[in-house]
Amino acid sequence: MSKVTDIIIALGTSMFILILWAYEMLITSDIPVVYSFRNSVSISCMLFLFFVVYSFYIKNTKYIQLNIIFLVLPLFLWFIFMLQALIAHYHKYETIVCIIGFSVVFVPFIQLIYWKVKKINTGVEPH
Repeated sequence: MSKVTDIIIALGTSMFILILWAYEMLITSDIPVVYSFRNSVSISCMLFLFFVVYSFYIKNTKYIQLNIIFLVLPLFLWFIFMLQALIAHYHKYETIVCIIGFSVVFVPFIQLIYWKVKKINTGVEPH
């Protein structure tokens, strides 16, 4: 994979997860929170799609540190809003989607850190 393609994919996936987060926040911005099952299923499916695509991408990327940096902001945002949803108990579907969103970003983040540590310790590419 070329350098430009790798960077564009990393930036695009990061932007996609940020857009999903913004979409979820837009849906739940009403007071009281009105969050349908249909909305939660659609966002969960898009999160699952992100997870699958990013899992395949992690195996082919050479820029692990760049991907870690690009995932820090979405991970932080999903974490903050997951905590808020767990503490405030606004709506059960919103809480579930926030937990799924955080988990879907956290697992690839941990995978990237694992690959980075493995690369540093062995001195070879982790592919």
